[in-house]
Amino acid sequence: MTTTTKLSIKTKIGYGLCTAAEGIPSNLLNVYFVFFLTDIVGVRAFLAGLILFVVVLWDALIDPIIGGLSDNHVTEKGRRLTWMRASLLPLAVVVFLMFSPFTFVGVVGESIYYVLVAILVCTSYSAFIIPYFAMGGEITKDYSERNNLRFISTFFYYPVFLLAASGPMLIWEWASEQGYTDREAWGFIGAVFAVLLLIICGIGLFLIRNCEKDSIKTAIESKKKRVKESYLKIWGNCLRIKSFRKIIIWIFVYMLSVSMLNTVVVFFMTHNIGMSESEQALFWLVFVGATVIFLPIVTKFCNIFGKKPVMLFCMSPCVIAGFILFFTGINSMAIMYLYTVIYVLASSSFFAFYIGYAYDCVEIDEFKSGVRKDGSMSSLASFAQQCGMALSLPFTGLYLELTGYDGMAETQTDSALQGILTLATLFPSILALIALFLLFTYPVSKKKYELLSKAIENKHNGLPYSTDGFEDLF
Repeated sequence: MTTTTKLSIKTKIGYGLCTAAEGIPSNLLNVYFVFFLTDIVGVRAFLAGLILFVVVLWDALIDPIIGGLSDNHVTEKGRRLTWMRASLLPLAVVVFLMFSPFTFVGVVGESIYYVLVAILVCTSYSAFIIPYFAMGGEITKDYSERNNLRFISTFFYYPVFLLAASGPMLIWEWASEQGYTDREAWGFIGAVFAVLLLIICGIGLFLIRNCEKDSIKTAIESKKKRVKESYLKIWGNCLRIKSFRKIIIWIFVYMLSVSMLNTVVVFFMTHNIGMSESEQALFWLVFVGATVIFLPIVTKFCNIFGKKPVMLFCMSPCVIAGFILFFTGINSMAIMYLYTVIYVLASSSFFAFYIGYAYDCVEIDEFKSGVRKDGSMSSLASFAQQCGMALSLPFTGLYLELTGYDGMAETQTDSALQGILTLATLFPSILALIALFLLFTYPVSKKKYELLSKAIENKHNGLPYSTDGFEDLF
C-alpha cells in the first residue's frame, strides 16, 4: 500500500453506512439512557449516572483489548471485517433489550438488569467499532484521502444521529397517542433502532466486503515481523510517543466537556425550556442540518491547512459562548439555537477527525518500529474518549442530585434548573478551554505528516530517507 492509495466511491459509501453501528447505540446510550432511567424507570439521578459510569468504564477498559486482538487477527479472508460481521447481530439484540418494556421488582433488580444489558451493548459495540476505526487507517495512507474518509463517515453518522436523537421522542409521542404506556413506548424505540442498525450496517458491510484486499497483504507481512508482546507492553510503547500522549489527554479532556453537555441537553430542553417531544425532534433536525452544512467546509479546510489549525478555530467560539451564556442565561429558543450551531461547529469537527490523529501517530510508530499498530492506537484513542465520558457521568448525576433534581417531579426547583444550566455551559467551557491548550501543543502538521509518509515509503523500498523537516516528532 502506497501513500497515494485512493478509495472507490462504493468503499467510501459502505464505510460511511457502517458508522450506524456507532451512531445508533452510542447516542441512545449517551443522550437517552440516563433520562430513561430517571424519568421512565424512576431511578435516582445519581444512581442513574453511576450505572452509566460503570458501563462506560467497562467499555473503556475493553477497547484496548479488542484493538490488540484485532491487530493480531490476520487472515487472507479478512481482518477487521470479520470482527464487524460477527458483532453486528449481537449488537442489534442488546440495543432492543436496553429499552425493553420488562419490569422488575425493586430498584436492585432494575439496576442489575440495566447494568448487565448496557455492558453487553458496550462490548458488542466495541467489537464492531474498534476494528472499524482501525480499518480506516489501513485501507489508505493518503492524508487528504483519510480526511475525506472521515468526512464521509461523519456525514453518514449525523443522519443516523438525527434518527437516534429525534426518533425516540417521535415514537414516544406516537405510542402515547395510541394508548401505550411509557415503558411500552420505549420498548418500541428499542425494537425500531435494532432493526435499523441491522439494515444500514448490513448494506455497508456488503459494499466494503473487498476493501481489505490490499491492506491484508501488508498486515500479513507485518505480522511476520511482529514480536509477541503483552498488551501492557504494546500500549506502553504506543504511549511513549509524545505526540500520541498529547492526543490521548486532549481526547480525554474534551470528552469530559462533550459528555457533560450531551447528557443534560434533554434535561435542559424538557425542564429549562419546556419543549415538547415534537419541538425536541425539530431541535435535533436543526442540529444535524448545521452539521451537514459545516462538515464539507471543515473537511476542505483540513485538507488544505491541516486538522490542527482548523479545529482550533472551530472549537474556540463554543468556549467563549459557554462562559457568556452561564452569566446571561439561555432565555429564548433563538439563543438556544445560536448556542447549538456554535456547539455543532466544535463537536462535529472533533468527532469527524479525532481518530485521524491516532492515524497520524501510527505512522510515527511505524517509522520507529517497522510495525503498524492501527488497532491498538485507535482503541487507545477510543479508550480516552470513553474514560472522559465515564468520568463525567457520575459527576453530572451527582451534581443534578445536589441541586435538587427529581425526575419524578412535575416541575423542577430553581436550584435544579440552575444546575442544569451550569452543566450545559460553564463546566463544559472550562474543560474545553483546557483541551484547546493541549491541542495547540500537538506538533504534527499536514506538511510534517506528508514528509513522514514519504520517508516510510522510501524506507520500506530500500531507498534513501531522512527525518529532515519532522525531527521533532521523535
